[in-house]
Amino acid sequence: DGSLLSETLKTHGFFLQSGENPHILNVDQSVFLKAFEKDVSTHMCYPDNIDEMLATMFEYLEDRNILRKSLSSTRTSTDCDSARSEFQESLIRLLLCVPDMHKKLLDHLLDILADVSANDVIPTTTQRSQAPEIPLPRLILSCIRFLPVLKDSSGVADKIMEILTNCTLDVQKEIILALPEILEDSQHERIGIALKEMLGESRSLTC
Repeated sequence: DGSLLSETLKTHGFFLQSGENPHILNVDQSVFLKAFEKDVSTHMCYPDNIDEMLATMFEYLEDRNILRKSLSSTRTSTDCDSARSEFQESLIRLLLCVPDMHKKLLDHLLDILADVSANDVIPTTTQRSQAPEIPLPRLILSCIRFLPVLKDSSGVADKIMEILTNCTLDVQKEIILALPEILEDSQHERIGIALKEMLGESRSLTC
């Protein structure tokens, strides 16, 4: 589309795809990340280039189909013989690993999680055969698990607890199960106390 984000991604081997086709990466993700990070941090318009690329990304993510694809695994190009596997990390997961983009992108992703979690229902086993798509809350949680770096862990914990109080029961259970893999150890005790109070108020969470 000619945007700075699209062109920078393309320069380093990441090709955005339209429709239902997965995004394409023609190098190993570690090679892509190293080159992309260096490029964006040494750009002549830094740090304005970061804000411009994130603004474009946020606009993309307003479309639920693009959001879903950006949270889903990227396919390795058939021309690449040095990548780790046929599928690699999603676009959002890769950008969350870029230090200059991490915090603002994570904050935005948590805002999206709050929005979709208020209404989305995780399908039951019976429903899954009729609705094979992975629920958006689960895709988002998967994307933020085991991040190599988590800036402002306390703020992330606060935001997740806020989401927990305003989401459906199904999503609450998904988030609680994911918490140990999202938050740093330093937040576990504080979150544990808050969860204990929540569990005491809602027996449904223990069923």
